[in-house]
Amino acid sequence: FLIIKKNNSLYLINNAQKYNKYSFKNAFILLISDEFSEKFAIYKILLLLNFFSEYNQV
Repeated sequence: FLIIKKNNSLYLINNAQKYNKYSFKNAFILLISDEFSEKFAIYKILLLLNFFSEYNQV
């Protein structure tokens, strides 16, 4: 919701305290992103190997 400040500008307040009791704490998002980055790095290496070995050349 919006609050009017002393200088007549608007200030947006986002209050999510009600929703915090339904959310999971410490959901290990960093581990998931780390696994994704490792898989992505392997695909990138395989793509480069495929490119340099001219596997798809006709």
